[in-house]
Amino acid sequence: MKRVLARAAAFDNRRPDPLVLEAWLAAIGDLDPTDALDAVVAHYGDSVEWIKPGHIRARVKRVRAERLRSADLALPPADPDARDYGPQLRKLLGEIADGRTVSRALDSAPTKGTEPPAEYIAARGPGYVRRRAALAVPCPLVGCRMGPGRPCRAPGSRRSLTAGYHPARLDAARAELDAQETPWT
Repeated sequence: MKRVLARAAAFDNRRPDPLVLEAWLAAIGDLDPTDALDAVVAHYGDSVEWIKPGHIRARVKRVRAERLRSADLALPPADPDARDYGPQLRKLLGEIADGRTVSRALDSAPTKGTEPPAEYIAARGPGYVRRRAALAVPCPLVGCRMGPGRPCRAPGSRRSLTAGYHPARLDAARAELDAQETPWT
């Protein structure tokens, strides 16, 4: 909430002190910080009024309601007669209102050592099978040498590559698969 109050101060030159921060935490500390920051910006984008916690809460409430209105509300994969159906539905609605993308396919994520279902692979996007294969082997690139399961990094950098692997790693994965499929004679 400190960042939210600082963002408001950047717009209206208020001088927040610890008591003000404590009051704001009591009033809107339960809100998602990103939504609250966005609410401050939106408020000063169309109002000259000094922002108060109530303004932020009202804007966040409208954003959450709009997310729910515009979401594809697929029911949770549960028996409506089951005891946990209500909590699952509330969790789903909370995730949508929080702005998190909810995908039913991801509920069927594979357990370690099993192949994922087609819905899971489709939800992970194009290139998932290649990424999965590449990340199953260590990277052979001298400047990288990341182990299985760890994304490749640019030489001399700590940042992961956007693709997640070097082309040489994908070649190594293909070679390993070919070696496994070739019968030894």
